[in-house]
Amino acid sequence: MWSYLIPRFLLPVILQERHDDWPRFLNRLPRSLNTWVSSALPIKLLGTELTEDHLDIPAPGKWVIAWPGGPLGIVHLGILGLLGYAFGVYGALVALPFLSYAAVTTKGGWHARFGTRYDYLDWYYTWFSGTIKNFNGVTVRDALRDLWRRIF
Repeated sequence: MWSYLIPRFLLPVILQERHDDWPRFLNRLPRSLNTWVSSALPIKLLGTELTEDHLDIPAPGKWVIAWPGGPLGIVHLGILGLLGYAFGVYGALVALPFLSYAAVTTKGGWHARFGTRYDYLDWYYTWFSGTIKNFNGVTVRDALRDLWRRIF
């Protein structure tokens, strides 16, 4: 169910807050605006991640592409079908990354994710989620600076 329609006191604590991690002009929006509460786990479509219980952060050196489970997955299929009907195959292909979920974690500890992410602790999907981070404490800025120094 769309979180925005659920009474606030029934939502997980994180969904009762605002998006303070978004750009300033968007951080007044409630987190419940782009989330969907569901106990249906994502369905793994492709990937080298072996585990099925946590697809949001693959093990180092693994990657995964998943589709939302339950009613949200059916809604996403409907959206994909409508876009395909209206704009052809290209319209559906452009929308596919936004409706599905892709994640990769390198052996060096870099993690990147993009799409509709499932939160396994509070049982909700977030549309749209995207991030790049390092689990070893290296910031993106430091990594780019180091890469710049190596090239030049």
